[in-house]
Amino acid sequence: MPNASGGLGALGALGARKALEAARRARLTANTPPPLPSWWAPVAAVTHGAGLGLLFGPLYHRQGGTTASATVAMIVALVALAVFPVMCAVRASRMRVRSWPPPGTARQRLLREGVPVAAYGLSALAFLAFGRPVGAVVLAVLAAAALWWREDRRNTPHTPHTPHTPHIAGPTAPRATESTESAE
Repeated sequence: MPNASGGLGALGALGARKALEAARRARLTANTPPPLPSWWAPVAAVTHGAGLGLLFGPLYHRQGGTTASATVAMIVALVALAVFPVMCAVRASRMRVRSWPPPGTARQRLLREGVPVAAYGLSALAFLAFGRPVGAVVLAVLAAAALWWREDRRNTPHTPHTPHTPHIAGPTAPRATESTESAE
């Protein structure tokens, strides 16, 4: 209720502050994606590496891509390469809010996305220097390792823990300014 000067008074300001804080926590919670399951990074990496190894390896190209085994290798490679995008699409469709860009500073995002690009670049150099068999193995191993590394980093907090950008465990997580007695 407004006081004589037209303001809300101390109780109204406290209520408004609590409402704003609750809204901020709710927004941060909604924008924080759920953690990835522990099997996510290994499955993504192994299927991606196997798909690239089969697609660019000598098994398919030695026979010129015309035999039955080469056709099977191509089909298995394409299915293996499709696993990760399908996993990402299913996960994204289940999320309530999609935030962009991903959490972290520009430097952290550049590192997280630049490592896989560097892995593909090194693989291209291996193809040029050592030929298809070695290049395909290097591509499969480095691409799988880079994807595993990048996807594993998604579960680590990327922003510093400050009062303005906390790492929230849930909407009822106590803040640093709240006493432990009020959280019980």
